[in-house]
Amino acid sequence: MRYAPKLFAIFLLATATLGFAVTPTPPVGTVLPVLLVTPINPDVMPGAELHARIMQEVPLPGGGKIPVNSKVTGHVVSISRTEVVLQFDSLDVKGTTIPIATSLRAIAGPLEVEDAVTPAAQAERGPSPWEGNTIQIGGEVAYRDADLVADTKVVGKALVGGGALGALRDSPDGCQGDPQIQALWVFSTTACGVYGKLGYDIVHAGDKDPIGKIVLRAEKKILVRRGSGLMLRVVERR
Repeated sequence: MRYAPKLFAIFLLATATLGFAVTPTPPVGTVLPVLLVTPINPDVMPGAELHARIMQEVPLPGGGKIPVNSKVTGHVVSISRTEVVLQFDSLDVKGTTIPIATSLRAIAGPLEVEDAVTPAAQAERGPSPWEGNTIQIGGEVAYRDADLVADTKVVGKALVGGGALGALRDSPDGCQGDPQIQALWVFSTTACGVYGKLGYDIVHAGDKDPIGKIVLRAEKKILVRRGSGLMLRVVERR
């Protein structure tokens, strides 16, 4: 038994040398920016699986990363014509399933997502270093390969291939900030709530009891379209 620590150290060295990566587990507070693959409507049955995919590489403390296109899976807990309770409970990273629980900070419809990835203005005379700038959901401007700007204040970094990095800031709608640098994808640092004329509201985000249960409620009919963008945050599992 006294050799166990040495053997474990040798194993870690060997895996690092061979290029294997330890499966990253996102800590509480990590933003998971995802695109919803499974639509939700009143015809969906309780227990039905929900699928979404990570749209930007997610940085983790200690240098770990969740790759883009990693899968997030959940299910419908209950559903009626005007309300759905859902939860996301697993993250698949390169074939390894990691149990998670999440809350919902912001959601945007497919049209809002499309607008946020479409350049706000094209260069008039050939290529420009500013070509590809976009308006994030929530109003911040992403100057590609430069800054993420709110009014005249730099609040993060806009990545050249799309997406953005920044710390969450307090929102007028009640969401709190967090100094951890997050993958924002199409969202602003203050994004909070529902974006677009979606016909429903977030009545329970899942960050308080019942933890991980996200409740969306509509006035007429619940319909969450495929291609919607979600800003999920990892919460402590119970």
